[in-house]
Amino acid sequence: MRRYILKRLLSIAITLIGLSIVVFAVSRIAPGDPAKLAAGPDATEEMVQVIRKEFRLDQPLVIQYVSYMRGLLKGNFGWSIRTRHQVWEDIKLFLPATFELVFVSISFAIIFGILFGVLSAVYRDTWIDHSARFFSVTGVAIPMFWLGIMLQLLLAARFHLFL
Repeated sequence: MRRYILKRLLSIAITLIGLSIVVFAVSRIAPGDPAKLAAGPDATEEMVQVIRKEFRLDQPLVIQYVSYMRGLLKGNFGWSIRTRHQVWEDIKLFLPATFELVFVSISFAIIFGILFGVLSAVYRDTWIDHSARFFSVTGVAIPMFWLGIMLQLLLAARFHLFL
């Protein structure tokens, strides 16, 4: 059992390191200079250079990654370019709403999943079973971002709920 736990912990560590490399690489590969984005559209080149030096963007990528990992291990997630706050403060601010959304979503999934499952079992091979199966498979197959946009459009245009 001890060996299994050690293997799992090692697997988690490797996964987290790989994830940190991917996140770091994506943030550096993404189009646009992060220093220019942080400085804003009206920034002078000197302002961009100050930000580049402040966030260590002028150093080699290996040193940037080591600095990034040190910050993560200390609990310092850096500064948000958009809000100009520490990322941890933004996380603390938005985490309760995220948990609320997750709780409501999981509650709906459990309620409707059990309901559709019971209906499908009781009315096997009837139109109720086929409808429940159709909605279940469709709910899994449709991208949620697209469904969310379509529901917003429907509720706003048809029922005037967001005006």
